[in-house]
Amino acid sequence: MAIFVHFTEEKNKSSIIKNGIKLQKIHYENINKGIFCMPVIPDFYATHQWVRELKQYKSGNEIVAVYFKIPDEELVFCGKYNEEIIKLKASNTHNKFMNLEDKMGFQAIINRKIFPNEVTKIKGIPQIIGWRHFPKSHERKRCLCPACLSKGAYNSINLKKLKLEELLKKLQGTKELDNIKRIVWDINDLGIKSKIGTKGEETLIGLLNIGDENIKDLVLHCMARLYGGNYTNVYREFCLENIYTGRLIENSIFYLVDTYGDKILDEIKIEQCTNETIKIINEYRE
Repeated sequence: MAIFVHFTEEKNKSSIIKNGIKLQKIHYENINKGIFCMPVIPDFYATHQWVRELKQYKSGNEIVAVYFKIPDEELVFCGKYNEEIIKLKASNTHNKFMNLEDKMGFQAIINRKIFPNEVTKIKGIPQIIGWRHFPKSHERKRCLCPACLSKGAYNSINLKKLKLEELLKKLQGTKELDNIKRIVWDINDLGIKSKIGTKGEETLIGLLNIGDENIKDLVLHCMARLYGGNYTNVYREFCLENIYTGRLIENSIFYLVDTYGDKILDEIKIEQCTNETIKIINEYRE
C-alpha cells in the first residue's frame, strides 16, 4: 500500500475520522474534483513542505497532517504545481518524488474520496515547515498572481485591488469569449468580497448580454462576490434555475455551496431534479 498525507485545518479532524476526506473542487484542466496530498517519503521536510503556505492561506489556523493509504496500483495525478501533471501508479509517484533533485512545489492529486478505513493517523505537526508564497520566494520579487495573494497575507487586500484593476482593464479590451472566461475566472480567484464599491460594475453587466451561458454563470458569480447585495440574490436564483433545467448543474451546486454553505442544499426542490442532479447533491452532503 502507498502512504500519502493530506493537510487540513485542525477543526476538520472529527469530520475526517467519521466520514473520510471529501473531494473538493479544484482548478486543474481535466480534473474538476480531487484531494491534494503528498507522497510520504523519508525526507520529512519535502513531504510536509506545503504546511507553512497552507497555514498562511487558512488565515493562520492550525494545520494537521492526515496520513492515509491506497493500493499501489491506483492511479494518481502528480507533478509540480506550476508544471504539467501526469498520471502514475501510486507507488511510482513516491519514486518520482524521491528522484527529483528539486522537490519543492511537488504535489499529488487523488480524484476520489478517501474513506475512513483508509486513514491511518491524524497528528499535529510543526507549523513552520516549508516555503511561503511559492518555492524560493525569498529569491524573487513578490508575485501579484491570485495564487500568491493568500487571505491574511501582509498588504494582500491592496495587492488584490491592484490586480483587479489590471484584470478589469484587460476585460474592457477583449471580445474573444475564451479570453473573457479566463479573465473573469481570474477575478473570481482573487476572492475579493464586497470591498470595491461599484468599480467595474458596468463592464461586467455588459457581459451578461453576450449570450453565452458559461460566461453568464461566471459573471453573475463574480458580481455576487464583488458587490454583494441584490446580485447575491440574482445569482442564487440563476443557479437554482440551472439546476432545475439541467444546465451547468455541477457548477451551480458548487457555487451555491461556496456562497451559502451546505445549508443551501436543503432549499433545492428534489422533486424537480434529475437522478444525476440528486446524486451530485448527495455527494456534497457526504
